[in-house]
Amino acid sequence: QVLFLNLGISSPWIVVPAALLVGATVGAANGVLATIVRIQPIVATLGTYLILTGVTLTILPAPIGPAPDWLKAMAGPLSIVPLALIALCWLVIRRTPYYDLLMAVGSDDRAAYTAGVRVTRVRLIAYVLTGLFAAAAGLMLTSLIGSADPNIGPTYTLIAIAAVALGGVSLAGGRGGLGGAAIGAIDIFLLQSLLTTFNVSTYVLQ
Repeated sequence: QVLFLNLGISSPWIVVPAALLVGATVGAANGVLATIVRIQPIVATLGTYLILTGVTLTILPAPIGPAPDWLKAMAGPLSIVPLALIALCWLVIRRTPYYDLLMAVGSDDRAAYTAGVRVTRVRLIAYVLTGLFAAAAGLMLTSLIGSADPNIGPTYTLIAIAAVALGGVSLAGGRGGLGGAAIGAIDIFLLQSLLTTFNVSTYVLQ
Protein backbone atom coordinates (compact mmCIF):
# COMPACT_ATOMS: atom_id res chain seq x y z
CA GLN A 1 0.00 0.00 0.00
CA VAL A 2 3.01 2.26 0.51
CA LEU A 3 3.86 2.02 -3.19
CA PHE A 4 0.28 2.55 -4.35
CA LEU A 5 -0.21 5.62 -2.15
CA ASN A 6 3.07 6.98 -3.46
CA LEU A 7 1.85 6.45 -7.04
CA GLY A 8 -1.57 7.92 -6.29
CA ILE A 9 -3.43 4.64 -6.89
CA SER A 10 -6.27 4.37 -4.39
CA SER A 11 -8.85 1.94 -5.79
CA PRO A 12 -9.65 -0.80 -3.25
CA TRP A 13 -10.07 -3.26 -6.14
CA ILE A 14 -6.38 -2.78 -6.92
CA VAL A 15 -4.81 -2.02 -3.54
CA VAL A 16 -6.35 -4.84 -1.49
CA PRO A 17 -5.69 -7.75 -3.91
CA ALA A 18 -2.18 -6.43 -4.63
CA ALA A 19 -1.37 -6.11 -0.91
CA LEU A 20 -2.65 -9.61 -0.21
CA LEU A 21 -0.71 -10.99 -3.18
CA VAL A 22 2.50 -9.35 -1.95
CA GLY A 23 1.87 -10.71 1.54
CA ALA A 24 1.30 -14.23 0.24
CA THR A 25 4.41 -14.01 -1.95
CA VAL A 26 6.59 -12.88 0.94
CA GLY A 27 5.09 -15.62 3.10
CA ALA A 28 5.86 -18.18 0.41
CA ALA A 29 9.44 -16.89 0.15
CA ASN A 30 9.84 -17.24 3.92
CA GLY A 31 8.38 -20.71 3.69
CA VAL A 32 10.85 -21.77 1.01
CA LEU A 33 13.78 -20.40 3.00
CA ALA A 34 12.66 -22.05 6.23
CA THR A 35 11.33 -25.40 4.99
CA ILE A 36 13.24 -26.16 1.79
CA VAL A 37 16.52 -24.23 2.12
CA ARG A 38 16.28 -25.02 5.86
CA ILE A 39 17.42 -21.68 7.21
CA GLN A 40 16.36 -21.16 10.82
CA PRO A 41 12.83 -19.64 10.67
CA ILE A 42 13.71 -16.67 12.91
CA VAL A 43 16.72 -15.88 10.69
CA ALA A 44 14.73 -16.25 7.47
CA THR A 45 11.81 -14.10 8.58
CA LEU A 46 13.94 -11.38 10.16
CA GLY A 47 16.13 -11.35 7.06
CA THR A 48 13.21 -10.80 4.69
CA TYR A 49 11.80 -8.24 7.15
CA LEU A 50 15.02 -6.21 7.01
CA ILE A 51 15.15 -6.47 3.21
CA LEU A 52 11.55 -5.31 2.85
CA THR A 53 12.16 -2.48 5.31
CA GLY A 54 15.04 -1.29 3.15
CA VAL A 55 12.95 -1.53 -0.02
CA THR A 56 10.10 0.36 1.64
CA LEU A 57 12.38 3.16 2.84
CA THR A 58 13.88 3.40 -0.65
CA ILE A 59 10.44 3.76 -2.24
CA LEU A 60 9.08 6.06 0.45
CA PRO A 61 11.65 7.69 2.78
CA ALA A 62 8.97 9.62 4.69
CA PRO A 63 5.28 9.14 5.53
CA ILE A 64 2.78 10.02 2.84
CA GLY A 65 -0.95 10.56 3.11
CA PRO A 66 -3.73 10.85 3.66
CA ALA A 67 -4.95 7.31 3.10
CA PRO A 68 -7.97 6.86 0.78
CA ASP A 69 -11.36 7.42 2.39
CA TRP A 70 -12.37 3.76 2.04
CA LEU A 71 -9.23 2.70 3.87
CA LYS A 72 -9.65 5.24 6.68
CA ALA A 73 -13.24 4.03 7.12
CA MET A 74 -11.82 0.64 8.11
CA ALA A 75 -10.61 2.26 11.34
CA GLY A 76 -14.05 3.72 12.01
CA PRO A 77 -17.57 2.56 11.22
CA LEU A 78 -16.41 -0.26 8.93
CA SER A 79 -13.78 -1.66 11.29
CA ILE A 80 -15.95 -4.70 11.97
CA VAL A 81 -15.75 -5.77 8.31
CA PRO A 82 -12.04 -6.76 8.12
CA LEU A 83 -12.18 -8.20 11.64
CA ALA A 84 -15.18 -10.33 10.71
CA LEU A 85 -13.50 -11.50 7.50
CA ILE A 86 -10.34 -12.53 9.37
CA ALA A 87 -12.41 -14.36 12.00
CA LEU A 88 -14.37 -16.09 9.23
CA CYS A 89 -11.16 -17.19 7.51
CA TRP A 90 -9.88 -18.60 10.79
CA LEU A 91 -13.12 -20.49 11.44
CA VAL A 92 -12.96 -21.98 7.95
CA ILE A 93 -9.35 -23.06 8.53
CA ARG A 94 -10.32 -24.59 11.89
CA ARG A 95 -12.88 -26.81 10.16
CA THR A 96 -10.49 -28.16 7.53
CA PRO A 97 -8.23 -31.22 7.86
CA TYR A 98 -5.29 -28.85 7.37
CA TYR A 99 -5.78 -27.41 10.87
CA ASP A 100 -5.26 -30.79 12.51
CA LEU A 101 -2.18 -31.38 10.36
CA LEU A 102 -0.81 -27.96 11.34
CA MET A 103 -1.30 -28.64 15.04
CA ALA A 104 0.33 -32.05 14.65
CA VAL A 105 3.37 -30.58 12.90
CA GLY A 106 3.64 -27.83 15.50
CA SER A 107 3.46 -30.29 18.38
CA ASP A 108 5.98 -32.80 17.03
CA ASP A 109 7.08 -32.60 13.41
CA ARG A 110 8.99 -35.88 13.54
CA ALA A 111 6.01 -37.80 14.86
CA ALA A 112 3.81 -36.12 12.25
CA TYR A 113 6.24 -37.09 9.48
CA THR A 114 6.31 -40.67 10.75
CA ALA A 115 2.51 -40.69 10.65
CA GLY A 116 2.59 -39.74 6.97
CA VAL A 117 2.01 -35.98 7.22
CA ARG A 118 3.67 -33.95 4.46
CA VAL A 119 5.44 -31.66 6.90
CA THR A 120 7.10 -29.40 4.32
CA ARG A 121 3.81 -28.77 2.53
CA VAL A 122 1.96 -28.03 5.78
CA ARG A 123 4.61 -25.55 6.88
CA LEU A 124 4.76 -23.85 3.49
CA ILE A 125 1.00 -23.30 3.49
CA ALA A 126 1.27 -21.91 7.02
CA TYR A 127 3.82 -19.34 5.87
CA VAL A 128 1.61 -18.30 2.95
CA LEU A 129 -1.39 -17.87 5.26
CA THR A 130 0.78 -15.88 7.67
CA GLY A 131 1.78 -13.58 4.81
CA LEU A 132 -1.87 -13.06 3.88
CA PHE A 133 -2.86 -12.19 7.45
CA ALA A 134 0.18 -9.90 7.81
CA ALA A 135 -0.87 -8.04 4.65
CA ALA A 136 -4.39 -7.64 6.04
CA ALA A 137 -2.92 -6.32 9.30
CA GLY A 138 -0.80 -3.86 7.31
CA LEU A 139 -3.88 -2.50 5.56
CA MET A 140 -5.69 -2.11 8.88
CA LEU A 141 -2.68 -0.37 10.45
CA THR A 142 -2.54 2.04 7.51
CA SER A 143 -6.23 2.79 8.00
CA LEU A 144 -5.64 3.40 11.71
CA ILE A 145 -2.79 5.91 11.32
CA GLY A 146 -4.35 7.45 8.19
CA SER A 147 -1.18 7.42 6.09
CA ALA A 148 1.55 5.20 4.71
CA ASP A 149 4.45 5.29 7.16
CA PRO A 150 7.53 3.16 6.37
CA ASN A 151 8.86 3.59 9.92
CA ILE A 152 5.87 2.24 11.82
CA GLY A 153 6.65 -1.48 11.46
CA PRO A 154 9.44 -1.92 14.05
CA THR A 155 7.16 -0.55 16.76
CA TYR A 156 4.81 -3.50 16.40
CA THR A 157 7.29 -6.33 15.85
CA LEU A 158 7.83 -7.31 19.48
CA ILE A 159 4.31 -6.21 20.44
CA ALA A 160 2.86 -8.78 18.04
CA ILE A 161 5.03 -11.53 19.49
CA ALA A 162 4.12 -10.50 23.04
CA ALA A 163 0.40 -10.49 22.17
CA VAL A 164 0.34 -14.07 20.92
CA ALA A 165 2.49 -15.23 23.83
CA LEU A 166 0.16 -13.57 26.36
CA GLY A 167 -2.77 -15.16 24.55
CA GLY A 168 -1.48 -18.63 25.29
CA VAL A 169 -0.07 -19.36 21.85
CA SER A 170 2.98 -21.59 22.06
CA LEU A 171 5.93 -20.02 20.23
CA ALA A 172 7.21 -23.56 19.68
CA GLY A 173 3.99 -24.46 17.85
CA GLY A 174 1.17 -26.91 18.37
CA ARG A 175 -1.02 -24.82 20.66
CA GLY A 176 -3.00 -21.60 20.29
CA GLY A 177 -5.58 -19.86 18.19
CA LEU A 178 -7.08 -16.60 17.00
CA GLY A 179 -9.09 -16.03 20.18
CA GLY A 180 -6.08 -16.25 22.47
CA ALA A 181 -4.00 -13.97 20.25
CA ALA A 182 -6.84 -11.42 20.19
CA ILE A 183 -7.12 -11.50 23.99
CA GLY A 184 -3.36 -11.01 24.28
CA ALA A 185 -3.52 -8.01 21.95
CA ILE A 186 -6.38 -6.50 23.96
CA ASP A 187 -4.40 -7.00 27.18
CA ILE A 188 -1.41 -5.13 25.75
CA PHE A 189 -3.66 -2.34 24.46
CA LEU A 190 -5.31 -1.93 27.87
CA LEU A 191 -1.92 -1.97 29.61
CA GLN A 192 -0.57 0.71 27.27
CA SER A 193 -3.70 2.82 27.75
CA LEU A 194 -3.39 2.52 31.53
CA LEU A 195 0.27 3.53 31.51
CA THR A 196 -0.51 6.44 29.17
CA THR A 197 -3.25 7.60 31.53
CA PHE A 198 -0.66 7.81 34.31
CA ASN A 199 1.70 9.77 32.01
CA VAL A 200 4.29 7.02 31.92
CA SER A 201 7.23 7.82 29.63
CA THR A 202 7.16 6.53 26.06
CA TYR A 203 10.53 4.89 26.66
CA VAL A 204 9.02 2.84 29.49
CA LEU A 205 6.10 1.83 27.27
CA GLN A 206 8.47 0.59 24.59
